[in-house]
Amino acid sequence: MELNELTKEIEVCAYCPLMCKNMCCFHSAAKNESSAPTMKNLLLDWSQKDRIELKEISGVMYQCTLCGQCTQWCEEKRDIPNNMIAARAEIVNRNMAPAEVKEVEQSTVQHHNPFGKKQGKRSEGVSLDTNHEASDNIFLFVGCTTAYYQENILDAFGKITAAAGVKVQTLQEDEWCCGLPQYKLGLKKNAVELAQHNVQALSEQNCQTLLFICPTCYSAFRDFYSEWGIEMKFEVKFISEYILDLIDKSRIVLNKDMAGTLTYHDPCALARPLKATKNSDVCNEGVVEEPRDILKKIPGVDFVEMRWNREKSFCCGGDVATRLTYPQVSAEIGKKAIDEAVKVEADYLVTSCPACNRQFIDVLDSSEGKQKIEVLSLCEIVANSIE
Repeated sequence: MELNELTKEIEVCAYCPLMCKNMCCFHSAAKNESSAPTMKNLLLDWSQKDRIELKEISGVMYQCTLCGQCTQWCEEKRDIPNNMIAARAEIVNRNMAPAEVKEVEQSTVQHHNPFGKKQGKRSEGVSLDTNHEASDNIFLFVGCTTAYYQENILDAFGKITAAAGVKVQTLQEDEWCCGLPQYKLGLKKNAVELAQHNVQALSEQNCQTLLFICPTCYSAFRDFYSEWGIEMKFEVKFISEYILDLIDKSRIVLNKDMAGTLTYHDPCALARPLKATKNSDVCNEGVVEEPRDILKKIPGVDFVEMRWNREKSFCCGGDVATRLTYPQVSAEIGKKAIDEAVKVEADYLVTSCPACNRQFIDVLDSSEGKQKIEVLSLCEIVANSIE
């Protein structure tokens, strides 16, 4: 939606002093009043009423991970992330975007990803067998974070599919970023171009089922593409649904003891998926139970819940925008999420998101205390429990 269509939504939020401020991960880490959800909406309200220039508050609109925790705690369920995305799009349209956002835009145009990585490097870590019969028609959308920073997750998925005797294809270098990171930054034109390419490439390969390791990519295809006017004729599945089905059908057997205490971090994009627009009728239910069902089947582990879980889980702070524009705040948010796992004395911190994995590993590597907790993806711990 356009910013001027959200005036009432912004006003309601701007003058409400409820729980979102106390639960906002960015505000808690940054400790500045302007980053509170109500204050950001108040500033937006003022900009629409010409009390302040949008340019003066452009940086403030990026002081948000878009995790959706504020909406979860809002009594009126106001879609605050949608307000921030609309504001960012207006900021981009007026050429007021921060330098980091412009860099993502340039990288997207040149390399089709937000990280500035060369497209030719994308498939270097892809170890899945791609010599398939046309009848398979199952594809994996690898995602940028997995391809460039978390290749070990892809290796683990390869072990799972090999054990199950199934063949899964990838687009290799034909895969571009899903577009949702760009959309969240206000770069909608770039996002739509990426989405159109991906759907066309998959359609040309006669894809029937598309699997996702990354929750952001999954949300992009499931919740946003149709709102962007892009039609898909293939089924989309998150990896937890696929793995659980393999287990239930005895295609893979988890028979290796993984002794220790395990807890699960719910990624924001799975537990609190964003709506493409305020009035979107796309069903964007969360995926929270399937990963837990899988983890409870692993022999030898004691599964414990963190205090804040499922739709109330803490954000990791590892989204593209926050890591780029406010790296110190991003790290502080990540520390708070890790602290929750430490409180329940977990040996393993497991998540279903490559960005969360990357964030937690980076935070732990840079921490002075070196918390004694191992970070694993869902694919990795499943692969590790297959003999």
